[in-house]
Amino acid sequence: MISRSPVDPSALPNLPSLLSEPRFATYLDHCEGHADHAARLYVWNVELTAAFWGPISIVEVVVRNSVHDAMRMNRADDWWNLPTVRLMRRERQPRVEKAFPFLGGRRRKQLHRELDDVRRFRNRLAHHEPIFRAPIERLRDDLIGIAGYVHPEAARLISECQRIDQVLARKHEAIRRGKSSL
Repeated sequence: MISRSPVDPSALPNLPSLLSEPRFATYLDHCEGHADHAARLYVWNVELTAAFWGPISIVEVVVRNSVHDAMRMNRADDWWNLPTVRLMRRERQPRVEKAFPFLGGRRRKQLHRELDDVRRFRNRLAHHEPIFRAPIERLRDDLIGIAGYVHPEAARLISECQRIDQVLARKHEAIRRGKSSL
C-alpha cells in the first residue's frame, strides 16, 4: 500500500467552481471570506457527514426491524396487508410502543421529536448539505439514545464504534492546517 500525504483542499484552485459558487459561498461566509479555510471546512464537513452514516444506518435498521416485529406480533409477516390494520394518524398504535422496550420514562412525544430530528438531519446528509452548524453532539446523543430505546446493545455499538467524536476533535487542525482524513 502506497502511503500518501493528504491533499490540502485549499491547494485546489478549482474547488469552489467545481462545488458551485452558491454551495461554496456558505462555507466562505462562515470563514469570513478566507477561501483556504472555506475549502478545508467543506472537506471537513464531508468527513463529518461520513462519520454520521454508520450510526444512522444502525439506528434505521434497528428501529425499522423493531417496529416491524412489534407490528407483526401475533400477525402474518405481511401485517400491513391485513384489513384490520389501519395506520392512520388519529388511531393510537400501542404496538409501536412495544418496539421501544427500553424507552423508560420518555414520552412518545419526546421520542417522536428525536426521531424526526434524526430524519431531517439524515436528509441533510443525503443531500450533501452543510452540517457543520448543526447541534452535532445532541444529534450523536439522540442516535445513541434512540438505539438504546430498542436495546442497550444497539446503543453500545454506536457509542463505542462511532467516529463522530474523532472528527469533531480534529476540526481545528483540519480547517487551520488542511489535515483531512477523507
